[in-house]
Amino acid sequence: MSLLAVNFHYYGNEKYSGGIYPINQKTFSRQLDVLSQSYDFISQRELSYVSRRSKVPEGKRCQITFDDGLKQQMKAFHLLENKGIPAVFYVPTQPIFEKKALFVHKLHLIRTRYNDLDLLTQIKAFSSIRLDEKERIQAASQYKYDNDNAREVKYLLNFKMTDDLRQNFVHDLFIQIVGNESNWCDSFYMNRSDLKELADAGSLGSHGHSHFPLAQMNDFPKDIATSVDHINDFVNNLDEVSFSYPYGSPSAVNERVAKVVRKAGFSYAYTMWRGINTGVEPFNPFLLQRLDTNDAPSGKNPNPNYLK
Repeated sequence: MSLLAVNFHYYGNEKYSGGIYPINQKTFSRQLDVLSQSYDFISQRELSYVSRRSKVPEGKRCQITFDDGLKQQMKAFHLLENKGIPAVFYVPTQPIFEKKALFVHKLHLIRTRYNDLDLLTQIKAFSSIRLDEKERIQAASQYKYDNDNAREVKYLLNFKMTDDLRQNFVHDLFIQIVGNESNWCDSFYMNRSDLKELADAGSLGSHGHSHFPLAQMNDFPKDIATSVDHINDFVNNLDEVSFSYPYGSPSAVNERVAKVVRKAGFSYAYTMWRGINTGVEPFNPFLLQRLDTNDAPSGKNPNPNYLK
């Protein structure tokens, strides 16, 4: 018995100098073909049923997931539908209902325009906050595909700086690039019609509201509840809806956060703790492990253990 969850973000043929790294249709299709040779794909509805009984699915199962609710992901959804492969799309609700771009995407866009060394220099001129050695090690683990400058930029902004500092720093650069934030959100993120289409297919999941690291928020239950309110506009109940923790790292999700997600009514939840879920370790359906596309079979750095 095993459950392999593979996660994706950007989807398309565009290429950028940094910050945004989409998977294109050809590579995505090839990875799906490789996964299908060793695993049977599982739907959100089926995994919800199993998870409510705190069990690992029978056989070798794989769930395809997409985080962040990007408009471009609807193309992946339609490709998956044509192939008959179920998937879950985890949508943060703030960009859709408040027309506010997520911090993570502001930063990604900025990093397509500025190299990491230039951005790091600007951050250090803006703030006196620095990483200690332990934090550098954590950054290397969290962002293992990035270089040292990129790791430092991401960790400083995502985990080290106060919310006010990082929001002000990133937002000013972001607005210089896009101009109108609301218009940019309309083109970049899914809309209500997309959410209904996903919900009708049993493929809509929650990625919180504001996409902040929940374990670092004092009012994270409110963020989760706001997401629930919006998601409930598209689903009958949360019994067959799952949750994906923003960032998903050990510094972003813990047992306390997981308990609130369970109490909110979701059926299971994904971290980004790397690994495969089996019946060997204690099974907690609200702290499920997951792999990035790069770690999974046919990814850039696949682990052969996940083909056994």
